[in-house]
Amino acid sequence: MDPHGAVGYMGLKAFLASQSEKQQGIFLSTAHPAKFWDVVQPIVGDALTMPDILQQALNKQKRAVPMANDFDSLSEFLMGLAG
Repeated sequence: MDPHGAVGYMGLKAFLASQSEKQQGIFLSTAHPAKFWDVVQPIVGDALTMPDILQQALNKQKRAVPMANDFDSLSEFLMGLAG
């Protein structure tokens, strides 16, 4: 599991532990192992192949968009991208 997936897993564990009734949950992890090359490579031990499309994405300029911490702001932002 990649570092982001591990954080999701720990969050799910903490949530489930806080519930008074037994519940189940899922967490998703979608990152390619090569995205976290420096962490995954020593653990796996085998050579990882960086997919060309991932390398292209990693070479792009990063962009941060400040917004309020609520669903409506996120939805408005995403709908603006689609329009």
